[in-house]
Amino acid sequence: MNNFCTRCGTKLESHMLTCPNCNLAIVDDSEAPEIVEKRKEQNKKVRNTIFKILLIIIIAYFSINFIRNTYNILDLKSNIKNLLPNQNNYKIKITNITHCKECTSSCDGSCFNYKMIPNCYIYSFEIIFDNKVIISTSAEYTLSKKTLPNTEITEKLKELEQKNQDSQRNNNENN
Repeated sequence: MNNFCTRCGTKLESHMLTCPNCNLAIVDDSEAPEIVEKRKEQNKKVRNTIFKILLIIIIAYFSINFIRNTYNILDLKSNIKNLLPNQNNYKIKITNITHCKECTSSCDGSCFNYKMIPNCYIYSFEIIFDNKVIISTSAEYTLSKKTLPNTEITEKLKELEQKNQDSQRNNNENN
């Protein structure tokens, strides 16, 4: 055993476990390698635990976002289908999901590149009828609001219905 503290130089007696001046643990030189190995093992366990906790947090974050997006997509499709007259004849295809940068009451997408708003997404989608895209637009979804382009969809559907009626009249007149 050392006769003096390696930190402060205080004289030590053989029965002491810590330095009476600076409280440094006194280690018998023959035990030092074992203690060093034990500390290394403890540090390794702490690092592994921290790594596991961080990994769980990262997985949880991405899982929550995946679930939220899946829910939003299903909800969006359901809300759009409710606007359509004969729901089974239409397909709704999500073409892009963009993280919104700034909340607005009527989103035009002009804010996409400069400000990040948590939990706000723009879902671009197409409404397909007879394998033709009849409407291509987007909807803003956040945790607090859902902005569907109801007026745009309704007006486009009326316009298409009018075209179909005109086309049928022309076909009837030609026959």
